[in-house]
Amino acid sequence: MTVSLLRGHGSQGLRKKVSRFRMVRWSMWLSHHPPCDYDHTLLLGSVRVCARCSGIMIGILLALASLDWWRTWPTCAIFATVILLPIPAVADFLRHEGFGRPSNNARRCSTGLLIGVVCGMLLAAWRLGAPLVTFGAIAWLILLEFAVMLTLRATGTMDSYAARYEDAVVKKADE
Repeated sequence: MTVSLLRGHGSQGLRKKVSRFRMVRWSMWLSHHPPCDYDHTLLLGSVRVCARCSGIMIGILLALASLDWWRTWPTCAIFATVILLPIPAVADFLRHEGFGRPSNNARRCSTGLLIGVVCGMLLAAWRLGAPLVTFGAIAWLILLEFAVMLTLRATGTMDSYAARYEDAVVKKADE
């Protein structure tokens, strides 16, 4: 169908772009995991969803739903929560990707839930006009991301980790 629409225009370049567009592995938009990492996903019907991201979404909803409860906490307790809750997810990710230790979807979902609580608290703090909590949480999460990247580089697994994703974004002709 796509080719018939392009025939009359005489645009070879447009055909090539459409061909490349159709070769993208669109399933990675929801799971963002290549087929070799489908064990990191949950299968909901015929759709794959990232296990840790599913936990994050649930955590965000829980944090927003319990806003009236944790909003009464002292600022130091909120900061401690924001600092401590993401650490298990970072540790699990690095244990698995950096050091080749096994993980599972239950662990990914539960550690994702903890990060989700922090993200939900961050969203609520921003909405409530608490810039110190908001920017502190954002800075901490960015710092953790850099720590993960540096650890993957130090263990020599960064290139292979990135290559799995780069190779999987575009489908091969035989798939």
